[in-house]
Amino acid sequence: MTLTARQVRNHNRRTIYKLLLRMGRTTKTELATLSGLSVPTVLKIVSHLEKRGLVRQDEETQLLQAQGRPPQVLRFCADRAVVIGARCEGELLYAGLVNLSGRVRGLRAQPLRCGFERLVCSELPALVEGLLQQMGVERSRLIGVGLGVPAVREPDGSAVYGEAFMGRPGRVPVGEQLAQLHERLGVPVLMENGAHLAALGEYAVLRRHQEDFLYLGLGEQVSCGVVAGGRLESGVHGQCGEIGHMRMCGDETLNELAGRRALERRFGPLGQENRQRIVDYVAPLLADAIHKLTLGRDAQALSVGGVTASMLGPGLIAALQRELDAKMLIHLPVQRQVCPTPAVLGAAIQVMRMNLDAIIEED
Repeated sequence: MTLTARQVRNHNRRTIYKLLLRMGRTTKTELATLSGLSVPTVLKIVSHLEKRGLVRQDEETQLLQAQGRPPQVLRFCADRAVVIGARCEGELLYAGLVNLSGRVRGLRAQPLRCGFERLVCSELPALVEGLLQQMGVERSRLIGVGLGVPAVREPDGSAVYGEAFMGRPGRVPVGEQLAQLHERLGVPVLMENGAHLAALGEYAVLRRHQEDFLYLGLGEQVSCGVVAGGRLESGVHGQCGEIGHMRMCGDETLNELAGRRALERRFGPLGQENRQRIVDYVAPLLADAIHKLTLGRDAQALSVGGVTASMLGPGLIAALQRELDAKMLIHLPVQRQVCPTPAVLGAAIQVMRMNLDAIIEED
């Protein structure tokens, strides 16, 4: 297939942008060497990115220029634009401001009072505005908002499945509400399964070590995010990793057995006094589901996070490791999540991927 001049230009811009993003501080010569592009092409792209505010000469370069030497050193401007990543978890809605380098600059949380309609009509917009004001960030620098929810999202984003969150069973259209939210906020809005976004955020921290891994989210529901070859796997219908819907003991699902409310009904409020009993009960159930998942989606490691995992502590990690070792042919390391806010970071990364080309390519 023959590429058009525009396609080649945009590909080259993305290549240089990704190098700047990865390196932070570099030179035009180094960019040309690493990208394989000619020096004149790199100079033209750097000039374009400078106009967009995405790169600048750093102080050392300015000093060299003042001394009559040609400028060489470039610095990526990670704060040129920001994304807000948000997550619904239990009775809490929280969000973080994330710059282009994936650094979470500020967090804000508020109670999640009731219903999806109220969430998109008032609570999320108020949280976005409050976070921008809290961090002193101009609205014009916001390029998008990502929201993680405890529901299965159709690939085109037009509908979700999640009775506990949406308040009704089956397929629930959300396209109209998201379009209204887009119009109100003035930026694109992405809604995705929260565990999937958490997997992407966790991968952003672990990617130097693990290209294929699972993220297990334990909260109101039980869900997995799958990263394969460094890319998030959602599946044709968006339900990849939804182990909470597996039928376990009898006809009950894993959500009905190991979701937070199910555990509280069985053991009472989660606390120090019943922690070990809960761990002993839930670890075999989780290990059984993870084992079945890995037969189709192999992984290098398993990260565990979420409200329930935090309450149960290191004992859950150790018990889950023992149970998996007893079931699996190959050792699967189990670890507590490394990223403190993986869903926030993952939501921001997805929004950047969805919208960043427009920023880079715009003349």
